[in-house]
Amino acid sequence: MLQNTKELYGNKIAALDGEVGRVKDFYFDDQTGTVRYLVADTGSWLRGRLVLLAPPVFGKLDQYENTLHIKLTKKQIEDSPPVDSHHWQSALALTGHAIQTVDGAIGHVSGLMVDDRSWTIRDLVVEAGHWYAGKQILISTIKLERISNAESKVYVNLTRADIRQTVENGAARAGGDNRGMEKLIG
Repeated sequence: MLQNTKELYGNKIAALDGEVGRVKDFYFDDQTGTVRYLVADTGSWLRGRLVLLAPPVFGKLDQYENTLHIKLTKKQIEDSPPVDSHHWQSALALTGHAIQTVDGAIGHVSGLMVDDRSWTIRDLVVEAGHWYAGKQILISTIKLERISNAESKVYVNLTRADIRQTVENGAARAGGDNRGMEKLIG
């Protein structure tokens, strides 16, 4: 199932032997579009230490309880690598980056849609703002050209007309419930 990273921030993290903290961020490989780590804020348990947890240890995501279950014990999580040991692209830091099409800007990133089984990023969630009546649009990551953190921009291989036409035709509704968002198929 696709999940918006924005909706996962703050969710509880439960180890095999108890709650260990909350979801703070996701680090991903911007070349492959794969989530490499969840950044866990351990709160008072480990005195606010941030640790990295890799997707193979992710268990069930309980949406009713807003809890991500982890297939590790508290001791194993305590021994997990600290955040400063890796340098991946941050999903949270990408939030707010402008979307730059071939012929102009269209809005900004508000989240990433990830598959909660493979932890692959499928789409960028874009707040189109005044450009398209305040709607959120999904842009497939296959249309992603590059990310420039220095410019706070995400470059996509689409024109504004491509986006407008796809959204207005409604032909882009993919696979059922997109929570009221339009999707650009790449």
